[in-house]
Amino acid sequence: MKSKHLLSALLGTTLIFAACGNDSADKTEDKAKTEATKSNTDNQTTEEAKTTESKETTSETAETTKENKDAVDLIEKAKDAGKDTKSYHAVLDTTMTSDGKDTTVNMDMNVDDKGTTQITTESMGQKMDMYIFDKKVVMSPDSKTFMDVTKAMGSRVQKQLEQLDYATALNSLDGYKDAEFKETADGYSLTKKFKNLAEYKKIAEQTGSQELISSIEKQVEDVKGEAVINFDKDYMMKTTETKVDMTIKDKKIATETKANYDNYDKVPAITVPAAAKSAKPLEEVQKEMQDKMNSSSTETSTEAK
Repeated sequence: MKSKHLLSALLGTTLIFAACGNDSADKTEDKAKTEATKSNTDNQTTEEAKTTESKETTSETAETTKENKDAVDLIEKAKDAGKDTKSYHAVLDTTMTSDGKDTTVNMDMNVDDKGTTQITTESMGQKMDMYIFDKKVVMSPDSKTFMDVTKAMGSRVQKQLEQLDYATALNSLDGYKDAEFKETADGYSLTKKFKNLAEYKKIAEQTGSQELISSIEKQVEDVKGEAVINFDKDYMMKTTETKVDMTIKDKKIATETKANYDNYDKVPAITVPAAAKSAKPLEEVQKEMQDKMNSSSTETSTEAK
């Protein structure tokens, strides 16, 4: 099956911080190095300090592992339960609030057992269909005109959209091994929180989304939020809820995404329209439209004379 992620691309950042102990360990190590540099003549003291720090780090690691055992067990069971899943359906609703205005995006997605993907997106009264097949991404605003936007979307987005299998989504769960575990009325849940950009970036690395974050991190001044993943009694992902509050160049943006997953291994083969298979590159379509506009403008000018 294709590999590299689904949910991190389409849930729009189900990114939460990595293990809390990492920052502490990094600071301890930096401190030890500084002290060693300043006190080269006091080797015995330095060695004792290192030994003490090592014991504290080991103790902290053991405690963290114990606290996360339920989360780790759930992730392993979810991976095992979904390892042979080849098709599924997902509905994602995202609301972005900025400057007091809400923008809502609704996405309905089907992935069949061949890896062909069909996505219908609605936002601001506009509808767009997308087909992902044979390493191509084709879009249509009216189910009649199709444009190959593979090149225009860029390598990052293209790579993510081409790789939307469920197994990859499960692999991204490794970033949740330190999440809060709960047993719910109809299954289980994992909850993770992040309170700054550093934690946001760490979970991005763990879930394979570092490229997404690297493209915007220079603009991000602050970010915090949480994500909840709900599983059913059979350990299949059922719903996710992600909340992200981000400040970009003094502009605050709040994003909330809710997703539902179903029809595991029940999605029929997706039929890609013939027009989509033969779609022209977006750049060529744009050039043709510009040529028509220029031609029309020339004719109008000639008639005026």
